[in-house]
Amino acid sequence: MKRRSIKGHFTAVVPEMNVTPLVDVVLVLLIIFMVVVPQLQRDIPVNLPSVLNPDPDVPQSVEPLVITLARDQSFFVGERRVSEGELQDILQETRVASPERRVVLRADRELPWQHVRSFLAVVQERGFRGSSLMVGDRSQRTGDEAKEREEDR
Repeated sequence: MKRRSIKGHFTAVVPEMNVTPLVDVVLVLLIIFMVVVPQLQRDIPVNLPSVLNPDPDVPQSVEPLVITLARDQSFFVGERRVSEGELQDILQETRVASPERRVVLRADRELPWQHVRSFLAVVQERGFRGSSLMVGDRSQRTGDEAKEREEDR
């Protein structure tokens, strides 16, 4: 706080804002969020297949049902492991509750295609309007895949 002097006379104290504590609090909150948010976004670890030109993201009115097919051929809805029977029940309940909802499959790239295709066939049999395969971007490609791609050209 400063006192202002006018012609030798002191006047009232002029309040000034000290922003240092505010900046300290904001930086501490920023650090907390940087540490906590990645922990909240944990998913089942899956190596997604990659593509060169993925479709653009289209905003949807209803969140899709995301199902993970892990390398050991186990199914997860969210972080919960489910059996194939439970999965079919969940798909049926979801279809009845929300007919416009889509299904997104997160499948490991090491899985044989017949496992992925059989799941997509089950989704189609349940009457869903569409299903998608979640893919990674080009930066997730391994060196061997990039070489194979170049040799194909």
